[in-house]
Amino acid sequence: MNTLLSYALHRRCSPIGHGRVEGIDYRTDRPFKSWHRPRLETSLEEWIGLDPPRLELATLAYDELKLRGGDRSSRALFDGAEVVPIPWLAKARKRVLRELPPSTNDRLRARVYVVLRGGYTEGNGWYGAYVGQTSKSVEARLLEHRTGVRAGRGLEQHGIELLYSLFDWVNPVRASDRFAWETRLHSLLVHEVPKVSGDTA
Repeated sequence: MNTLLSYALHRRCSPIGHGRVEGIDYRTDRPFKSWHRPRLETSLEEWIGLDPPRLELATLAYDELKLRGGDRSSRALFDGAEVVPIPWLAKARKRVLRELPPSTNDRLRARVYVVLRGGYTEGNGWYGAYVGQTSKSVEARLLEHRTGVRAGRGLEQHGIELLYSLFDWVNPVRASDRFAWETRLHSLLVHEVPKVSGDTA
């Protein structure tokens, strides 16, 4: 498995951001609880096949299927695409969902975000997380990272996608507080994610 995965996990993905999926509540424990199995499996296969792959959604769908039992065919979809689910996503989500309250003012301008970063080994959790803050849309900031504009270390080469289920409900935040929120999110993730990068106050 390790040899098969080496190319897929270290390849450079296309510098695009797919955006959040409307209708999905990223803050709930089980975003796909109401989805029927055929829809989940079909969507999981589609998400894995994109460039960049939507590993967050695929992992959330896979975790839902595991709860229902009989997820062997779903794991085979990951193996066929030579990628793995995000092994630390469930624990990271549990921690931030417990600790971070939702935004109460949609007129604020600043945002915090988390990017899934590839290029790591199995011993380092296969993937890492980059935590940042911006006054732009998180999608615009991801594109900058991926095209080398004030890019976080390693993101131009190894950035994959935004992990909306780790930050979506927190935004927007006060511009004056964005560094504090970035630090707070970073400090929570280091407990669950083997490799976390980004600036802290």
